[in-house]
Amino acid sequence: MKCTGFVVNKRTKDEVKDFEPVDERICEIRVKANPHNLSIISKTRRKISKLFYQRKEQNENALDTVALKPPNIINMYKIKVKNKLASLENEEDNAHSCEKLKPVIKDASKETLSTIEQEKSRDRSDEQCKSINERKNRAYRQLVQKHYTRIAEEEYR
Repeated sequence: MKCTGFVVNKRTKDEVKDFEPVDERICEIRVKANPHNLSIISKTRRKISKLFYQRKEQNENALDTVALKPPNIINMYKIKVKNKLASLENEEDNAHSCEKLKPVIKDASKETLSTIEQEKSRDRSDEQCKSINERKNRAYRQLVQKHYTRIAEEEYR
């Protein structure tokens, strides 16, 4: 079970009026501030890393639209779109025709255009990133717990 929370500095510790965890993803802290009180709400997403990698995969398969500049490629693309739209017109179901247009355009562009080759930087795995973040968090906690010194700051960096 994942929990949320706030890290509070020693100086502001006395200014905290209330802390309320709503659930495992959302929490709220109330702080005394000049001239009004301040409420801060924190919300975390559980599956942000999966969404990030899915979006990254979609972007890696981007089509090379610069290749559309020559007139012969544009004409080929237009012909393919017209042929696919003509095959759609033969179908009787026109209620969902807007939903069918997007795949037609995507298919025609995939057939006509090439994809952009992008370098994939997957040097670090998720386990390595987690271990790096854990080391960084440990160093930060030591920096906060110790007196503020140059050595502690260098360990954090």
